[in-house]
Amino acid sequence: GLPRELVPLALAPLVAEGDSGHVARSSPSSNVASPESGITAAAAMGAATSSTATVTQETVQGLTSQGPVVAYETPPLVAQLEHAESAYEVLSIAHNHLEELDHNSAVSAVYLAARHCNASSTPPGLAVSPQLQGILACLRPLMKQLRRPKLMARLLWALGKLEIRSADVQDHVAHVVRAAPPLLPQFNALELSNTLWGLARLIPSASLSSSEHHRGRRGKGGGSGGSWETPDLVAAHNLAMAITKESSRRLAERPGALSAQCLSNSLWALARLEIRGRDAEDFARRCVQTICCGEGPSPED
Repeated sequence: GLPRELVPLALAPLVAEGDSGHVARSSPSSNVASPESGITAAAAMGAATSSTATVTQETVQGLTSQGPVVAYETPPLVAQLEHAESAYEVLSIAHNHLEELDHNSAVSAVYLAARHCNASSTPPGLAVSPQLQGILACLRPLMKQLRRPKLMARLLWALGKLEIRSADVQDHVAHVVRAAPPLLPQFNALELSNTLWGLARLIPSASLSSSEHHRGRRGKGGGSGGSWETPDLVAAHNLAMAITKESSRRLAERPGALSAQCLSNSLWALARLEIRGRDAEDFARRCVQTICCGEGPSPED
């Protein structure tokens, strides 16, 4: 039921908002705050040698429903990854420092590698490369430490961008779909959209839809996603529904809360995941109204 001119927006948006397929870089001597890290590049380059992010006194006001968001300094290893020239270079650097990777730098490596991939394809063999597999294996026992909305959203978006659906990432996805729902009020608009989009790329819709009929039952999901455990599919469905409800609430309170790119990506994800119900209908209607009225934030917001 979308207007004809909006159909291309909802069909297959493959690039997250603000993601042009390459990593923006700034000079080490620049004193301009990065929109990704919230701190200056100079501060990042002069940070302590530990790979663990440290919290600054500065806070930034994000589009969340629970006030200020803490700004984190960029660890030196992550700063090095940000200056890599290709996806394989990102993964090679991270793989050479496996013993130094924490949950933050490991997620950053996967995310930055995915950002180097263009909208239509990934470099041959990247998703099954030993470097990426080694990083994901390193991240697996660290997943319980993953509590920041930004990292959760980036991980699902990156895995979805690379379309890694193997058993190697099921533990990673299972943690996020269970840990994220109570934290959704802390997600900003882009993080909500990217998390939903990542789910839609990772989990076949037939499996997610069939999970609704198997709530509480153990075993494997149906359809083409037979390798997914039914409880994981149920949790993924619950997260998708919760994101839809939270996004709809924000649009109702502030029509300009989500940009047109966030809205079109979310519409595509709803269709791909076959999410239905009143919340999904309300959100889709508000998305169309916002896009038609041009009420979303400008690209600079």
